[in-house]
Amino acid sequence: MVERCLGHADARDKGFQLAYQGFKIGEPAVDKRIVAWAEEQIDVDIARRQLAHHGLILRQWAQAMVEEYNGAPDEYQWAKDPIVSRLSADRLNPVGEPLHDEMFRLIAEAAAKRPKK
Repeated sequence: MVERCLGHADARDKGFQLAYQGFKIGEPAVDKRIVAWAEEQIDVDIARRQLAHHGLILRQWAQAMVEEYNGAPDEYQWAKDPIVSRLSADRLNPVGEPLHDEMFRLIAEAAAKRPKK
């Protein structure tokens, strides 16, 4: 059910936003399924980039992080993020640019595009 909900939300570019809401439930079984979904999304994004596509999934995640943290997260928030803190090492440091560096670049872009409140 978790994967189905995330898939439906992802079809509207809201998958990562729903993932952050799901972590707030505080249920380890749900958390585990959210992380599995996020890792699959990151793997798809990495594969697409190797085919010359440009990180659409990571951009969506960056936008969700900006919404979740009400702006760009700092290093502490990044380290404690419920998705980042559960990712495997090979996803955090894929061949090429480390996920941290790429995400902070995308987060900065997403934060700059965010309407001022």
